Amino acid sequence: HLSYLGAPLSYLWLSTTAPALVAEEMGRAFDAGARRLWMVNAGDIKPAEVNLSHWFELAWQPAAVRAEGQPAWLRGLAARWFGPALGDEVGAIWDQAYRLNFERRPEHLQSPAPADMAQRLARFARLLASLDAVRPRVAKAQRGAFFQLVDYPLRAAALANARFFALERYAATM
Repeated sequence: HLSYLGAPLSYLWLSTTAPALVAEEMGRAFDAGARRLWMVNAGDIKPAEVNLSHWFELAWQPAAVRAEGQPAWLRGLAARWFGPALGDEVGAIWDQAYRLNFERRPEHLQSPAPADMAQRLARFARLLASLDAVRPRVAKAQRGAFFQLVDYPLRAAALANARFFALERYAATM
């Protein structure tokens, strides 16, 4: 599932399923003999373009994509979509965003300990600083795609965390 609607918890908004998880799960299916038919629940295609690109490449070249791993695959995709000069930086941003959202999806936030809350928000702040450093170097023709594929998902996840944890801190003072 790249997106999911149902029990126990839905996740439809930002397509935060890590490519590494998809490669692991589909790798198991491939190793068990699934060669003719793979299915994916993508829900809305627009927020899942990175995930779907990974899915299709994995389906056509399972051994190569699995061997490449998530960080390298994301760097390669970023270089193809935003140019070689930005590939490493955008790929690293994507990789860290997927890792952070794998720990706790924006749709599934829960109350961690205050230290964990601060650490999580600091990790998002570092990612946003990296994002802000890259954005001015994105070619004008690619700015819309960059916003939709990189900027918005990361910024929205960071803001969802900040909102949720601010509410938790506020509720704790009542």
